[in-house]
Amino acid sequence: MKRSPLVLLLIQILFFQLSAQENKEDHSYFTNGRIHIVSSSHQDIAWMDTPAKCIEFRDVNMITPALKRMAENPDFKFCVENAMNLYEYLERHPGRFDEIKKFTESGQLEWGANYNQPYEGMYDGEALIRQTYLGKKRLQKMIPGGNYTCAWDEDVPARVTQRPQMFAKAGVKYLQFSRFEPGLYNWYSPDGSYISCFTPGQYHMSGVNVHNAGSDEKARTEAFIDKLFDWNAYYKERGLSPDFIYISSHDFATPLDYDTYFAAWNAKVDKGESDLPKINYSTGATSIEAAIRSGKPDSIMGERPNVWLYIHGPGHQRALKASRYASRRLVAAEKLATFAAMLRNDFSEYPQDVLTLAWEDGIFADHGWGGRFGHITDKLFRTKFENAGRIADEVVEASMANLAQHIDYKEEGIPVVVFNPLSWERLEPVEFSLNTEGMYNTNFKLVD
Repeated sequence: MKRSPLVLLLIQILFFQLSAQENKEDHSYFTNGRIHIVSSSHQDIAWMDTPAKCIEFRDVNMITPALKRMAENPDFKFCVENAMNLYEYLERHPGRFDEIKKFTESGQLEWGANYNQPYEGMYDGEALIRQTYLGKKRLQKMIPGGNYTCAWDEDVPARVTQRPQMFAKAGVKYLQFSRFEPGLYNWYSPDGSYISCFTPGQYHMSGVNVHNAGSDEKARTEAFIDKLFDWNAYYKERGLSPDFIYISSHDFATPLDYDTYFAAWNAKVDKGESDLPKINYSTGATSIEAAIRSGKPDSIMGERPNVWLYIHGPGHQRALKASRYASRRLVAAEKLATFAAMLRNDFSEYPQDVLTLAWEDGIFADHGWGGRFGHITDKLFRTKFENAGRIADEVVEASMANLAQHIDYKEEGIPVVVFNPLSWERLEPVEFSLNTEGMYNTNFKLVD
């Protein structure tokens, strides 16, 4: 998306200007290293068009061409930012699963470890954890031989403090993110766990010169050399491996075809006609892993406030209220359904499929609110949240009724069962409804 806070853009420009002034004649640190070209395409659920049109684009212009490129060239690699895009694609092309499985297991095709790319601060902890349940965990079950150690948040301008802890505990080692000062980082949570991250800077702005070069290979090479100049001192000062990462991604990008260009570039290096590093296709995980083989990235801790809150919070009060209700209610539903199954000593009726569908709706909304035909997108997000809450209510009511039947109530009056789904004592009021239709005496008192 093309929303760039001016202050962050100025920070990035200043970073590169200072770096370029100091190192404009030097890229020697990378001479015997490698340039990792990470081909990807940034995708909101919907921003460039309606959700349906964006799903179509991801099929026709992104994943299908990427599969074709992989079949043509075993060295070509492509990164899809999140797992949801895979599930959408397989609904349209179930017959291509074996092909996708082959390229995923070979390392040519990388799927981001998240279900999608949300504003982290918009969801509570359990909902964020479900991002890796419906992302990495489900991917591992579908295609056990794949590598799902890299999460992608290519456009999202917000981070929360304990996200690295969630990633680390889920086995996610790397994060490709944006909207932050360019660099490689170890991002720590308060418990000491961390995830290694790379950000090129202000989203697609870092690749404008390469992108604008188009088919002009001389201009493209000069743009890559400028990148090496800009980052030479940064890598050298930290003792990082001379593996430069270039993320080729913007909204609705299509897979790269630099095959002939790479072959000519590397031939010159092999013949000693160039002091540039070799260049190849890579993935988010392999590129970050390569860059941090030596040296140490900068350490950071804390949160990054959502600088787009002004358009994606106050303007969607009912949707976000439904989101919070759904995620908390779903946790209660799972607990109550578990207790009911334990009392029956039988989990065969546990509503796993229903709850999974509800969680898919409960964390469906990503960072792409609004945009072109935004009224359609925003309504879809809110409807998904409300549906998740409705399903959670149904499971809660059914499980509560089951649990209540096991209470051997022997006193006079009407029993009211109250369940606290949290793990600590609560003192706030509880509301309940009582149908008094047909009752002669409607004078009541509540006895605890």
